[in-house]
Amino acid sequence: MKEPNVYDRIRARTKPETKRYVQKNAELASRVAQLLKARGWTQKEFARALGKSESEVSKWLSGLHNLTLKSIAKMEAVLEADLLVAPDLDIVDSKPFSITSEMIYLWENSDFNLASSQNISSFESFDDEAAQTIAA
Repeated sequence: MKEPNVYDRIRARTKPETKRYVQKNAELASRVAQLLKARGWTQKEFARALGKSESEVSKWLSGLHNLTLKSIAKMEAVLEADLLVAPDLDIVDSKPFSITSEMIYLWENSDFNLASSQNISSFESFDDEAAQTIAA
């Protein structure tokens, strides 16, 4: 019987969540590259639009960087495209997601600005104070 090579032994010992992480990170980096190509943008132009250094964006797009959801949302806003898509779920007794004024306060006081998001319409509802804040 032939002994497995090093690659096969490593793959066999790799945790399922690690495999998923690597796959999803590579898919996200590939999607960003496709969107940049479609827009005719260089990585340098993308970095400038994000307000980040070119080296930081290069690290993000290497497929090995552990991106935060905040970084992904910022890229989505700049690219005006979804990078992460959650599947539709039929969950019994689920309530629609609602943006609250507290959430808006947190977003406004961080480096991500909710008002720049193109996906506000995807939320089911806003509380009255949140709607007034966005309208202002």
